[in-house]
Amino acid sequence: MFCHLGAVVNFTAGTVSRAPPWAQRSGLEWAFRIKEEPALWKRYSRDGLRATELVATRVLPAALAARAQRASAAGKAPPVEIGRSAAGTVLRPALAVGAAAAAALRSAFADCVADPGRVSVDLSGVAAVGNEFAATLLVAEGWFGARGGFAVTGAGAAARADLHRLLCDELLSGRTAS
Repeated sequence: MFCHLGAVVNFTAGTVSRAPPWAQRSGLEWAFRIKEEPALWKRYSRDGLRATELVATRVLPAALAARAQRASAAGKAPPVEIGRSAAGTVLRPALAVGAAAAAALRSAFADCVADPGRVSVDLSGVAAVGNEFAATLLVAEGWFGARGGFAVTGAGAAARADLHRLLCDELLSGRTAS
């Protein structure tokens, strides 16, 4: 078990003094701590730069993409074409962004639960992949991957970039095939 206490132990032991109340109230206790312990400057700057990098490269792009996707997919009920053959079942969504797209995909998955063989989702007809849709693919990967196999195919550059941004690269690797 790990418990991050920061400087609580030092404050309690009296080896480091607390910032004045005005600094605590204004959120500047970190500046006072740097004055008291100059070695913290390196750690604070390194951690701050890493946090800024994560916000700039992951959080902000994801938030902006999600906002744009929600706006473009509002109210649409996308169809999911289901193709069945001896080789397996192929789902072809027309849209992969927004709650309606994820609901349509879940409905299509429910329709093919009893189908034998591999279930594939062909993303060649979609330009982008949203958060909820990607989460639905991950759940399906676990379910169908353990039964007859699961694959995501046909993803274009933009859909691949969305899956990478959403940390779902493994969906494209094909490692879930049986």
